[in-house]
Amino acid sequence: MHIDEEIDLVGMVTPLCFLYLKKALEGLKRGEVLQVLVGEAAIAQSIEMIIERSSDHLVDRRRRGDIQSILIRKG
Repeated sequence: MHIDEEIDLVGMVTPLCFLYLKKALEGLKRGEVLQVLVGEAAIAQSIEMIIERSSDHLVDRRRRGDIQSILIRKG
């Protein structure tokens, strides 16, 4: 899958990580894919809940060691 943009939120604290997520999503065009890298499971779960309540779509979530990768398609 083609990834249009990536943001690395590993080690970033809440709510700053959500502000970076919002800014990244606002910069995408409809249909583009954002990869979000996070280190904490709680932040990944919060991102999933945010996406479920938005017009965007969760495409995939994978764990690579201590890092979780979340793919979001702009709706």
